[in-house]
Amino acid sequence: MIATRPSPRWLLRSDGTQLFLASTPLFGADQSALVTRIRALRETRAPTFVLTLNVDQLISTCTDPTLRPLVSLSDLVTIDGAPIAAVGRVLGGPATCRNTGADMLPLVAANAADQRWRIVVCGGAPGAAAAAAANLRTRHPGADVQSVSVPVLDGASDPRGAVAVEALERARPDVVFLCLGFPLQEQWFAHWRATLPDAVYVGAGAAVDFAANRVRRAPRLVQRLGAEWCWRLALEPRRLARRYLVRGPRFIGIAARSIGDRYLRGCP
Repeated sequence: MIATRPSPRWLLRSDGTQLFLASTPLFGADQSALVTRIRALRETRAPTFVLTLNVDQLISTCTDPTLRPLVSLSDLVTIDGAPIAAVGRVLGGPATCRNTGADMLPLVAANAADQRWRIVVCGGAPGAAAAAAANLRTRHPGADVQSVSVPVLDGASDPRGAVAVEALERARPDVVFLCLGFPLQEQWFAHWRATLPDAVYVGAGAAVDFAANRVRRAPRLVQRLGAEWCWRLALEPRRLARRYLVRGPRFIGIAARSIGDRYLRGCP
């Protein structure tokens, strides 16, 4: 398991050059810079993890300290949620671009041929990973995109997870998109890290469903307006109502405390 380490209060903050969640830097640069960072992580020749931080994950880590090491010890944390990016701008962060799992999967596939990367999509409902991989190969000719099935797991340490580890070893990937949902995908990586093949692992959640055309992504204008959550709620109200309507408003308190630390208490 990932060990804990001390950190300041679990709030968003900026030092004028970088946005942080507690002591963890949040990557907010554009997609070109993101591809460069992924390439650098791959060149370490070790299993590394990219967490795509959305509002629900931020709330979860604020309310459950046992989840915080999943953020603080990730090798790269990108800004997924539009509200996080908005607070970053208020705090004076110089770069607060969103890089979601749903954007990252086609982005990496588009660069796969040039970078000589083998991409593996892992997880999702039965058949979703295979459909996503097939669609990405069609959209990006020359891209090496494969899929690995993951059995239904009873937690990250479920021995059945070894089946996926063995399949990944055979696939010899460069970038793996783990689409198991938060926090299982992060916990699964942490549990199996010592036996996983060297690759960049991205916690991508529902990205597999978008790539497989099982769920329609919000139009670009809706995404730019920061209203993608409204689109998803309209498509899947029963599954997402609690996340967005009950848990979601808790972010207001996190944002207020973060901004208060910056402007009322004079914290950097």
